[in-house]
Amino acid sequence: MGELGVAIESGETRSSETLPAIIRLLQILSCSLAQYVAQARPWASPEQEKALRAVNDLAADQRHYAKRTAELLAVRGARPDRGTFPLEWMSLNDAGLSFAMPRVLEHHRRDIAAIERIVELLNTDREARDLALEVLGNAKAHAELLGAASSHAAS
Repeated sequence: MGELGVAIESGETRSSETLPAIIRLLQILSCSLAQYVAQARPWASPEQEKALRAVNDLAADQRHYAKRTAELLAVRGARPDRGTFPLEWMSLNDAGLSFAMPRVLEHHRRDIAAIERIVELLNTDREARDLALEVLGNAKAHAELLGAASSHAAS
């Protein structure tokens, strides 16, 4: 058994064995801190609009990929479990963007590492792996944008 309880063996792996990894990808996309912050709509000064736009753009792309991931799961007869946000994030509801932005960037970097592991787990499921690789490329591009924008959020 591999990470996430997914059986990894040489040769063909049935798609049902890769479902836990695909479900985990859906949960990362659906319950990211960027998603939470975008929904919480933190206060941002006019100088922080670029940083807020970077978070909102990431959240929009994640919603797009979450939809595609859920559709893949549905086609395979699996229930798309989107997960839930951690309760401790509720403390960000009254926070400004300058407080939230470094946390979003840190969590996004962790999400990238998790997606990289998922890509490895999906090495025998071409369709799911291609989607996960697309998600990974998009996430890495957003990490660069978030990093550049985070300096604006600090003000």
